[in-house]
Amino acid sequence: MIGMNPLLVPQVVATLFFSFGAVEQEWHTRPDKWAEPRIFHSPFDHRYNDRILVSRVPVEKFSEVEFSPNRAYWFAVRQPNYMRPSPWSTQMFVHNERPYLLRIELRDHSNGEVKINWINEKLMQVRVWWGRILGSDLIFDVESEKVVLREMLHDGVIPFQQFQQPRSR
Repeated sequence: MIGMNPLLVPQVVATLFFSFGAVEQEWHTRPDKWAEPRIFHSPFDHRYNDRILVSRVPVEKFSEVEFSPNRAYWFAVRQPNYMRPSPWSTQMFVHNERPYLLRIELRDHSNGEVKINWINEKLMQVRVWWGRILGSDLIFDVESEKVVLREMLHDGVIPFQQFQQPRSR
């Protein structure tokens, strides 16, 4: 790309990146049809399996817990100290009416807060960002003690911008 107009470099890189298979992204709706940038999803990348750990630990008390809609279960979150250098890990502790707590540990994530909320009486949604543009959505079943769904999520600002640029011919 020597001697090329520097304003065209991102467009050329994007064209090569998406056209020649560097990323085999199947879009539900292509970014050139979006009205604005959006988060989009792809199948889970199993290289992130070792960053999501579920284990059983002794019961402990927490000052703040969030109850499930039927108030049978609860979770508490231990956020990392972002004032310290990375890697950062977040721990969620889940009470499911057993004589132990479930600990869900998300290791080596970005400095964005992990978002957790109840979907219904037994399912939790967890959103973690591994970096600036890549994260995961997880659905955790409190009763089966398993992650029942996991997907990658991507910040769509860059694809949106790249697809909005006029194509040179």
